Amino acid sequence: MRYVNGFLCLCLALFAIAQYNDPDFLLWFLIYAVPAGFTGIAAFRPWLLHRSRALMTGFWVCFALAALGTIYYWPSQWQNWIHIE
Repeated sequence: MRYVNGFLCLCLALFAIAQYNDPDFLLWFLIYAVPAGFTGIAAFRPWLLHRSRALMTGFWVCFALAALGTIYYWPSQWQNWIHIE
Protein backbone atom coordinates (compact mmCIF):
# COMPACT_ATOMS: atom_id res chain seq x y z
CA MET A 1 0.00 0.00 0.00
CA ARG A 2 2.91 2.35 0.54
CA TYR A 3 3.74 2.21 -3.17
CA VAL A 4 0.10 2.81 -4.15
CA ASN A 5 -0.15 5.76 -1.77
CA GLY A 6 3.17 7.13 -3.02
CA PHE A 7 2.00 6.88 -6.63
CA LEU A 8 -1.33 8.55 -5.81
CA CYS A 9 0.50 11.29 -3.90
CA LEU A 10 2.68 12.00 -6.92
CA CYS A 11 -0.28 12.01 -9.32
CA LEU A 12 -2.40 14.27 -7.11
CA ALA A 13 0.51 16.65 -6.54
CA LEU A 14 1.02 16.91 -10.31
CA PHE A 15 -2.71 17.53 -10.79
CA ALA A 16 -2.56 20.28 -8.15
CA ILE A 17 0.41 21.92 -9.86
CA ALA A 18 -1.35 21.73 -13.23
CA GLN A 19 -4.08 24.04 -11.90
CA TYR A 20 -1.82 27.11 -11.94
CA ASN A 21 -3.56 28.75 -14.91
CA ASP A 22 -7.13 27.87 -13.93
CA PRO A 23 -9.44 30.83 -13.17
CA ASP A 24 -10.48 29.23 -9.87
CA PHE A 25 -7.00 27.99 -9.06
CA LEU A 26 -7.28 27.97 -5.27
CA LEU A 27 -10.37 25.75 -5.17
CA TRP A 28 -9.00 23.11 -7.52
CA PHE A 29 -5.51 23.30 -6.05
CA LEU A 30 -6.93 22.47 -2.62
CA ILE A 31 -9.15 19.73 -4.03
CA TYR A 32 -6.02 17.97 -5.31
CA ALA A 33 -3.46 19.07 -2.71
CA VAL A 34 -5.31 17.96 0.43
CA PRO A 35 -5.63 14.31 -0.70
CA ALA A 36 -2.05 14.47 -1.96
CA GLY A 37 -0.99 15.42 1.55
CA PHE A 38 -2.93 12.60 3.17
CA THR A 39 -1.65 10.00 0.69
CA GLY A 40 1.88 11.35 1.18
CA ILE A 41 1.55 10.90 4.92
CA ALA A 42 0.14 7.39 4.41
CA ALA A 43 3.05 6.52 2.11
CA PHE A 44 6.01 8.06 3.92
CA ARG A 45 4.89 8.49 7.56
CA PRO A 46 2.06 5.98 8.08
CA TRP A 47 2.45 5.89 11.86
CA LEU A 48 1.39 9.55 12.06
CA LEU A 49 -2.14 8.68 10.98
CA HIS A 50 -2.54 6.27 13.88
CA ARG A 51 -0.85 8.38 16.53
CA SER A 52 -2.29 11.81 15.80
CA ARG A 53 -5.94 12.27 16.70
CA ALA A 54 -5.96 15.72 15.05
CA LEU A 55 -4.67 14.31 11.77
CA MET A 56 -7.26 11.53 11.73
CA THR A 57 -10.00 14.03 12.59
CA GLY A 58 -8.84 16.21 9.70
CA PHE A 59 -8.88 13.20 7.39
CA TRP A 60 -12.43 12.25 8.34
CA VAL A 61 -13.64 15.84 8.05
CA CYS A 62 -12.16 16.10 4.55
CA PHE A 63 -13.63 12.73 3.64
CA ALA A 64 -17.08 13.76 4.87
CA LEU A 65 -16.91 17.08 2.99
CA ALA A 66 -15.92 15.26 -0.20
CA ALA A 67 -18.81 12.81 0.19
CA LEU A 68 -21.29 15.61 0.89
CA GLY A 69 -20.02 17.61 -2.08
CA THR A 70 -20.42 14.58 -4.32
CA ILE A 71 -23.97 13.98 -3.10
CA TYR A 72 -24.84 17.67 -3.51
CA TYR A 73 -23.44 18.12 -7.03
CA TRP A 74 -24.20 14.70 -8.50
CA PRO A 75 -27.88 15.16 -9.43
CA SER A 76 -27.35 18.53 -11.10
CA GLN A 77 -24.36 17.28 -13.07
CA TRP A 78 -25.81 13.89 -14.01
CA GLN A 79 -28.24 15.28 -16.62
CA ASN A 80 -25.56 17.48 -18.21
CA TRP A 81 -22.56 15.19 -17.92
CA ILE A 82 -21.73 15.43 -21.61
CA HIS A 83 -21.33 19.22 -21.42
CA ILE A 84 -18.95 19.35 -18.47
CA GLU A 85 -15.43 20.45 -19.32
